[in-house]
Amino acid sequence: MPASLLCVDIGNTLSKAAVYTGGRLTDSVRGSGLDIALLKAWKQQYGLEHAMLSAVADNSQLPQSELQALFTLHFPQQVRNLPIRVAYRTPDTLGADRLACMVAAVSLFPDRPVLVLQCGTCLTVDLLTADAVYMGGSISPGLRMRFQTLNEHTARLPLVAADMEAGLYGESTETSIQAGVWQGYLSECGGMIRKYRAKYEHLKVIITGGDAAAVKDKLKMTIFAFPDLVLYGLMQMLKYDIEKQ
Repeated sequence: MPASLLCVDIGNTLSKAAVYTGGRLTDSVRGSGLDIALLKAWKQQYGLEHAMLSAVADNSQLPQSELQALFTLHFPQQVRNLPIRVAYRTPDTLGADRLACMVAAVSLFPDRPVLVLQCGTCLTVDLLTADAVYMGGSISPGLRMRFQTLNEHTARLPLVAADMEAGLYGESTETSIQAGVWQGYLSECGGMIRKYRAKYEHLKVIITGGDAAAVKDKLKMTIFAFPDLVLYGLMQMLKYDIEKQ
């Protein structure tokens, strides 16, 4: 097993890359695009050979050729014999980020049911059972997408920024939108957690994504926050794939 591994996650909004050494996060970067020059520097600095590449974007937009010139590339959808069983009815359409979160979940909490909320461009809620079966989950618009939808599908509602301190009601059109979207988003997250906890005993809840910290702070529920859960799951998948070769 190589000492250090590279994981790349190209999302709808941000591109993220991380180096893991001995299973621990050593270095990371995120931005609107992938910095190939930095990855070249990491290759020399950490002796990187293998990289896991995950993307929700169209494959034609990936810098795959540049990465293949630098690393032995691995892809989440091609990893076989994972430590979880996927019960999703359309596994070919399953996002690599959701799959990575489930692999991370079984690594962090083996033999426990785990619910993962990704609070990013979309809000995804996914369930892993205690016997490591990924059952599926739900997908709904993320926080900022909700603001954009109100603006784009109405004649007069403005596009406003999220306010994580917005109260229950607003006293102007702008603050009413902020209150409605934010409080509705919180209610959806909290409501989903309560429904799953009512059905699955000893359920662990992990929250990740760009809005996770604000959601966790406001919900006041017992939740395990893990900002880089997708990257951690990709690292676990890469380790597994190399070991099985």
